[in-house]
Amino acid sequence: MREEENNKPSHKRGSRKKVIQLFPKRKASAVYLTGAAIILAGVMIFQLATGGSDNTQSGKGILEQNLSGNSEESVPVGSITEEIKMPVLEENEVSVVKHFYDENASDTEQQDALIYYENQYTKNTGTDFAKADGSAFEVAAALSGTVSNVEEDSLLGNVVELQHDNGLVTVYQSLDDVQVEVGSTVAQGEVIGKAGQSVIGKDLGLHVHFEIRNDGVAVNPETSFDKTIATLQDDLSKAAEEEAASSEAEKDTTTDEQSTSEESNDATPDETDASSGENADSTQG
Repeated sequence: MREEENNKPSHKRGSRKKVIQLFPKRKASAVYLTGAAIILAGVMIFQLATGGSDNTQSGKGILEQNLSGNSEESVPVGSITEEIKMPVLEENEVSVVKHFYDENASDTEQQDALIYYENQYTKNTGTDFAKADGSAFEVAAALSGTVSNVEEDSLLGNVVELQHDNGLVTVYQSLDDVQVEVGSTVAQGEVIGKAGQSVIGKDLGLHVHFEIRNDGVAVNPETSFDKTIATLQDDLSKAAEEEAASSEAEKDTTTDEQSTSEESNDATPDETDASSGENADSTQG
């Protein structure tokens, strides 16, 4: 009996020790979970503060694009590294029949670049191309771009406009058999129509009128060929700066001449008075 009683307490003490050893493990698990929750909350707060929700949406959009397999379709046709080409497929088959009106050209060249219509002369804002035999030819995109306008004009004929990088626009007038529509992307050299006729350029026969516009201002196409958009725009900026500097220098020269003239005029009355005085003294003597 005593042995049994002695054994019971020892059994209880052993069990008690086991129970006591379990508590530290549960306490460590609770601490770990609490720490993980704090870290997770901190990460969520940081993402919200730095626009993480936008990143999540972007990531979702990219994932949906990859899953659909249409990510490449949204890539636009670029023209930033292309060199501007003549708006025809066969450059050797055409020639210029009406030049761009250049303000710096000679009087004869400027006269040849005028368009006569209904007893009025207007400056040609582009370059007109035609074949020597007067036959039709295919008109192609001078640069890759997006079709921004297609219309039939009563004077200019069928017109197509292409939008390119850096705000550059190319215009194709007097077209026939237009093969593009607004919103479509066109690669450089792709056929957009054929040479046709226009009322304002009826004396040119079958031809294409080609324009380049930089920020809405017409640019001489003949001095733009074989240049990239960046090179062309750099040249235009330099030319504008040189013209502004020349105008300023001319203005300063004119101002100096006027000042010299005014000084000369101011000195004349004094000299006249002195001369009159000398004559008076001579008379009195």
